[in-house]
Parts: sequence; C-alpha cells; structure tokens
Amino acid sequence: MSPVPGLDLSQPISGPAYSRGYRIGASVVLVLIAVQAWRAWDEMAPLLNAQAGWVLGAGAAVLIGSYALLLRSTTVIDATGLQQTGLIDKKIAWNEIRQARLRGFGFARRLVVSTGYGKFRAFYGGTPQLQAAFAAIAARPAGPPQGRIPPRGDGTPPGCPGGPLNPAGPPPRANSPAEGRHPAKVPRGSPQSRRVSPRANPERAGSSVSAVLPIGPDAPPRRPSATAGPDVRRAGPAHLAAQLGAVRQLTLALFAGWEQALPALEVPLHPELNPPLWELGHVGWFQEFWTTRNPQWRRGAAADPQAARPAPRWPQADALYHSGQVPQAARWTLPLPAAATTRALLAQQLDDCLALLRGAGDDDAALYFFRLALLHESMHAEAARYMAQALGIALPERAPRRRAGAGAALHVPAQSLALGQAGGGFAFDNEQPAQPVTLASFEIDAQVRRWRDFLAFVDDGGYAEPQWWSAAGRAWLAAGARRAPRYLRRCDGQWQELLGGRWQRLDLELPACHLSLHEAQAWCAWAGRRLPTEAEWECAAQSGGARFVWGEVWEWTASAFAPYAGFVPHPYRDYSEPWFGTHQVLRGASLATPPWLHDARFRNFYLPDRNDLYAGFRSCAR
Repeated sequence: MSPVPGLDLSQPISGPAYSRGYRIGASVVLVLIAVQAWRAWDEMAPLLNAQAGWVLGAGAAVLIGSYALLLRSTTVIDATGLQQTGLIDKKIAWNEIRQARLRGFGFARRLVVSTGYGKFRAFYGGTPQLQAAFAAIAARPAGPPQGRIPPRGDGTPPGCPGGPLNPAGPPPRANSPAEGRHPAKVPRGSPQSRRVSPRANPERAGSSVSAVLPIGPDAPPRRPSATAGPDVRRAGPAHLAAQLGAVRQLTLALFAGWEQALPALEVPLHPELNPPLWELGHVGWFQEFWTTRNPQWRRGAAADPQAARPAPRWPQADALYHSGQVPQAARWTLPLPAAATTRALLAQQLDDCLALLRGAGDDDAALYFFRLALLHESMHAEAARYMAQALGIALPERAPRRRAGAGAALHVPAQSLALGQAGGGFAFDNEQPAQPVTLASFEIDAQVRRWRDFLAFVDDGGYAEPQWWSAAGRAWLAAGARRAPRYLRRCDGQWQELLGGRWQRLDLELPACHLSLHEAQAWCAWAGRRLPTEAEWECAAQSGGARFVWGEVWEWTASAFAPYAGFVPHPYRDYSEPWFGTHQVLRGASLATPPWLHDARFRNFYLPDRNDLYAGFRSCAR
C-alpha cells in the first residue's frame, strides 16, 4: 500500500528538480551576468588591485558552481519519502509530513511541506510525473504527521474546553486525592528536591512496607494459572496443536476488526506501525518458514538457519514477509496478496504445520519451532492492539483492566537465584544460560503504579522540571513538546483518556500505561525511588507469590537489554542479538498480551522512547 492514496510508489519517481524552461532561463541569466561582469572588469581592471581581483574571481566561481548544481538537482519520491539533491540537499520522511501545499513557481508548481517540528521545506519537480505526484501528495488530508496519530502527551488538544496543561508550573488539580494525602510540595533548589526519601515523604512515594516475602518451600503459590496462562513452553504435541489453533483464531479475529474499521486496510506510514495485511501474511510466513520449510526443524535451537529450504506456498513470499530483509518503510508498497487469499494461505500453512507436528514426538528440540511460532504469533496479536490504539481503532475486547487502591510495598530478603531459563522446555536465546545472581535485600511495590500516583507528578509540574529527567529524557520531551502522558488530556477540569478512538473519563485507580522509560525514570526521581533491575523483578515475581501482582502492563526496568554471560544465538538470528545495547528490558505482561506469553522469565525489550506500548512501571526504595 502506498503512503499516498492514488500514487504508485512501487518504483521511485525521479527527475530533474527544475523544468527545462527554468534551466534555459537560468542559463540565459547566467550568460547576461557573465557578459556584464566581463565588461565591468575590462573597464575597472586598471583601478583594481590583486586582492579585489581574487574576490571577484571567487564570486564568479561560486556563481558558476551554483549554476552547475542547479542543473544537476534531482528530486526523488519513493516509499520512504521525498528527497532533493543538488543545489540544496533536503530529505523528509512520510511520517514527518504534517501538511503539504502546492505553490506557484514560474511555469510549474513547487511542493511546500510543513513538518511536525514547525519547519517548512520546498521541493521542486521539473517533469510532469513529479508535478502529478506533488498534486497527489498535496491532496492528502492535513493533520498530524502521516495520519491520525493521537496526541503524544501534549496536554489538551485544541478545542477541548479544559485548556492545555501549563508547562510553567502545576495546573489546578483535578481527580486528585484529598488535599491532606496529596504529595507535599518541596522547595525548589533544596536537597530534597533532588532526592526525596520515601520514608521522609511517604505520601509522594505512595507505599509502605507490609510483609517479608518467604522463600523456599514455605513460599506462597505462584500466580493462579488463569493469570499465568497455559504452559506452552513445556506443552506436548496435542496441547500445542490446540494452542496453535487458538492463537490463529485470535489473529483472524483481530484482523477482522481491522477490516471493519478500515475496509481498505490503509494505515499511514509511521515507524510505530505496519500495514495490517502485511502483519497477517507475516505470521503465516514465519510459521511456514521455521516449521514446514525448515529441513532441520527437529534439531531445534541447534538448527542451521541458512539451510536450503523448499519454495513457499506463495511465490516470492520471502521477499514480501521476511522482516529481517524487508525494511519497515518498504512494506507499504509491496505487491501483497489480497486479504481473502492471505487468509486461505494461513489456513493451508496451519494445516501443514499441524500435520508435521503430529509426528514430532515429545522431544523439546523437535517441538522448539512449533513453540516459537506460537509465541511469535502471540507477540503480533498484541502489536495489532497497540497499533489500533495509536490510530483510534477499537478492536475486539481484551481482558478488563483491574482497579486497585494504594498498594503496599514488599520487602524481599537478600538471596541468591538463577536468573533466566534452566531445565527443559522452550527458552528464547536471550533467557539463556541461567545466571547465578546474588541480591541484597530490597523493597519493591507489590503492584504497578496507578494513574493517581503518576498524575501527582504531572500536577506538580513534573514535565516542566528538567531536574527530574535524564539527558535522554529531556531530549525526548523537547522533540515532542510533551507536557503529559500519551493518550491523556485535561478537559473541563478532569483527566480523560483516549481509548479506541473515544475520549472518556480516566479512572485514577487503573495502572498508568503508555509511558516511556523516560517518564518512568522521571517519576522515580521525583518520588525519591528507582526502577527495579530485571534481576530484582524476576526474584520478586518468583518468590512473591500472589502478593506480587503482575500482568497488567509491561514494566520498564533499570536494565539495558544485554546478553547473559555465555549467550549463544538461536536460529532466529533477528530476534535478540541486533538489539543488544540499544533497547531496554521490560518484564511481566499486559492485559493485551495473549496468555501464551505470560512467563516471569520472559525478557521483553523496546527502545526507551516508545510510549505506544502497554507499558508502565513499579518502583523500589533507594
């Protein structure tokens, strides 16, 4: 699908930036200037010294060089955006364009583009093809960059009577706790404004120690199985086959929701999105690629990913759906099969997969790729939900959100544990090998932070106070002019959330969600607390039993995504290794996460800037 309706970008559109008439006119002007300059030089040469001669010569060289670059200027329009080279190099991606307008320019028209950052850029097209493409681009509806992407935490959009948040200080409080329970104000510049002890200011931290978690044989039971989900990592062929069928039903139900909301299945080109039709074909391709087309599927994690494979059911499927080889921005212009054809392919791919699974036996290696396919499809099911939320689309209902009041903190005693997966069953490569870790005692929230907790930080002017933010966080704030969490606004003195494309009153007892790592870190700095490391999180989840509640939102941790010592990549090479060192670990699960992915040792990972995910946080005492 093209990022511009009606414009075929399967092949780049390119040509001279300036028309032939314009170039001829510029040539005539240059000749006239040269003639006049020569005459002036001839008359004034006896009066000029050598230095003046050099200056005039340099000016002539600049003029001639600029003319040469003008003649060579080229404009290119492709799946990634617009680019012009030559006299002035300029480039803009589709997701940066807020508005485009045609303006007169000699005998042609130029395209003036407004970006989401308050800048304007003009592109010139010297061919009829470029001019027609400019007209198609200008005909797109104006709005946020590349389509209807809801606000990213800029307070209240225009038109809401509540007015925007005041970046210079705390706005009037609404939906806030009783005044006696509201976090105390701390004088600016005082030592406490930089580090607040949760014991000295318990109202700001909003927690208190309630219990010591027993460990070993006396520990309370793990989370109920209804919350943890079926243990597909150790499932045999029969149970695994049933779950593969169940996750496929979920995939098709979510896709039907996309079709109902967007019959043309066209979504804007944006780094956070993928075309829904591409997503559907990709999960079927992935299953086929690693199971029925994989000649070494019985070897599991020891299989050679480069082993020669038979052809896919759909010709050129590898060129369409291989995420490691097809750039994200190119997926909008691929010649994908139609939705009905893609659904039929998925049915055939699942039948082939289940037929192969029936003869696999109970060996973990032989079941490895079937389990991988199930978990991979589960990840894309959640991605379908947060992409729909970004576009204001309501997909079939997920699990209801859990309300909770102020949660107690839990004290975890010092102990040693094995971090990661050990023993039989399935494990992702980044979960192995299990690492011996020794932890000092620590205090951790029993549940994730609620909106009541986080909005106290917003009400206290937290988004306008650089002292609470890291350098990366300040840059992230400035880039988006953010003054509040994504999908929230204040209207008529009340906080509202955008859910499924509709604004509704925010329930302050729900988990704070759609937060970036920067926002989680800033709240912790303001409250005098910190994020847990992933080792602390896993320890609390394993030893805390039912009192350690998780599974409401993905939870940012203080740990960068890095390999465990002794890491060996599995055949799906694109899963972990390319992202070490740039991404941050999240633990747990969200209410949009299919149950098959629920595992306390699972390491999710995303860039710190991402706030479209169902992500929040819990905190630890410093």
